[in-house]
Parts: sequence; C-alpha cells; structure tokens
Amino acid sequence: MSIPAATLPAAALPVKERGSKAFLEGHYALSINEYTNAIKIAPKYAPLYSQRAAAYMRLNQLPKALQDARVATDIDERWAKGWMRLGEVMQAIGETETDPTGLKLLYGAVEETYENACDLLQLESSNGGKQFEEAEKQLKEVREKLASL
Repeated sequence: MSIPAATLPAAALPVKERGSKAFLEGHYALSINEYTNAIKIAPKYAPLYSQRAAAYMRLNQLPKALQDARVATDIDERWAKGWMRLGEVMQAIGETETDPTGLKLLYGAVEETYENACDLLQLESSNGGKQFEEAEKQLKEVREKLASL
C-alpha cells in the first residue's frame, strides 16, 4: 500500500471521513466541500487533494481535478497513489483531446506518471499488491495508446 509521507492531524480526520462518505454515496459536491474543509486543517496532506481530485473528476471538472492531482504530487512526490490519480485525470482529459499532437504530448506525460507510480511501488516493501498491478496495467494501456497515435 502506498503510504503518504505526512500524517493526517486528528482534527481533520472526521472532516475527511465525511468527505469520503459523501463521495461513496455519490454526493460529489458535498464531498468536495468536506475535503476542502479538511485541506484547511491539513494543507500538506496529499491524499486530501487526491480525493478531492477524484470528486472533481466525477463532476467532470477536469481542470480542477488536474490542479488538485498536481498539488498532491508536488506535496508528496514519493506517494505512488498521487501519481496514479494524476495519470487518471490526464487520461480523462485525453478523452476530450482531438488534436493528434496535443494527444501524443498528453499521453507521453501520462506514461511518465504511471512510470513514477510503478517505480515507487517497486521500492515499497508491499510492492506485490493490487496498486502495483493496476499501475503496470495502466502503463501498458498508455503505451499501447501512444503506439497507435
């Protein structure tokens, strides 16, 4: 399991949990609000940005999702799940891209995010888990997409 470098302060935990509950129930706007409140308490906790990015993705607010995913990797560049989220957001953006040159550049960047995730997961003691398999699967799919462009 990919573990973030920072710890979540106790005061932010119930707020984060409300955000997670709202997300699971499909209340993405409420989820974003709760994660935003948790970020005010713990601005250096990368998973909050990653989780808020997932909620933005569900609402198709891809620029905001991309911004949060980038913040998560900026805060904790050694957290593999942050790179996975960034790759997911960039792939979603790629689905709307029509310019072949832009698409190739975008997928080149997506490939790099999944390479980062795979590298980090290999370094962790629990690297045999589902996250590593998912990162490898996504990396393979992105490479196939790049080859077809």
